[in-house]
Amino acid sequence: MSVGADIKGFVEGSRWATVMFEKFIERVEEKGFDVRRVGGDGCLLLLVKRGEKAVLVGVYKGEYRGLYAKISLLEHVPATYWSCDNLVYVPHGLYTFADDEVRLADQAVEKIAKLIRV
Repeated sequence: MSVGADIKGFVEGSRWATVMFEKFIERVEEKGFDVRRVGGDGCLLLLVKRGEKAVLVGVYKGEYRGLYAKISLLEHVPATYWSCDNLVYVPHGLYTFADDEVRLADQAVEKIAKLIRV
């Protein structure tokens, strides 16, 4: 997967964003999920699916350190809220926090599995 164009708008030109995106996607795909970038300005906004079940995941860099992700079932997120800023205001979903993208992806996969009950 070529990620150069996919991260435009998320920390423009940042090596960190490119590496983080690649590692996060790779890790989630290893766990058997289909991952697609669906937007994002200020985060990586991803649609993560397995079968007919899907979640929207926003992956953010913390203001001071670390990473975090907001994970919500797709059915709980109106299409008008499919943005990095709006996703955090959706009252349904789970958060996960970590200091590196591999750990964040592993924790996100656990929470995704709980939400979609796979």
